[in-house]
Amino acid sequence: MKTYTSTSTQKNHNFFFIKSFYDFCYFVKKIYVLDRGAIMAHHQTIRECKVVLTKVRHSVGRLTGEVENPIDVEIATTLPISTIDAAFDIEEKLTSGEYAEAMRTYLFKLKGANSSVDDVLRKILTEELLILFNFDGRDNKNALTKLKLVNEILFDVFQSEGRPTYEKILRKCVELSHNRWRQKKLLGNRSVTSHLNEQTIVY
Repeated sequence: MKTYTSTSTQKNHNFFFIKSFYDFCYFVKKIYVLDRGAIMAHHQTIRECKVVLTKVRHSVGRLTGEVENPIDVEIATTLPISTIDAAFDIEEKLTSGEYAEAMRTYLFKLKGANSSVDDVLRKILTEELLILFNFDGRDNKNALTKLKLVNEILFDVFQSEGRPTYEKILRKCVELSHNRWRQKKLLGNRSVTSHLNEQTIVY
């Protein structure tokens, strides 16, 4: 006897499979970004992720009858953003309604059922980039609220929080990110110092 899976159930399985792969791409990118000496390997890995993701989406499209959207692929391989130039490039693309809607859908997938603002923010902006920002642009920093990606698209994902609560959470997220970055930098400096102290000079 043959058994059949409903289209709705099949799409749900496909959705969670794709979401897991998006998380995998984010994890791989984060590992390589932390290692400045592996920058070339980082780019190669992202290209490989893009190829694999394209194949996955083709397969899912055949199963569900959905047409692959190349914007989704582009977004998945672009985030998290790690440079100012990349951030401005995304901002320019968000002026397109189609791109903005695709980004909004992607962030909803990242959020899932119970991810926090901080969880999603860390998946779209690296701490190396966030250290150049604060909430409102004080002290010669860039204003995070000037980014449409954060002020509009991410807010839409967490709209149930309400604007005042969202902004309060966002301020805290930036503060936590800056603390993590400083701690990481401090530990890195200590590691270098320790390594130098362990070296012996042979005459």
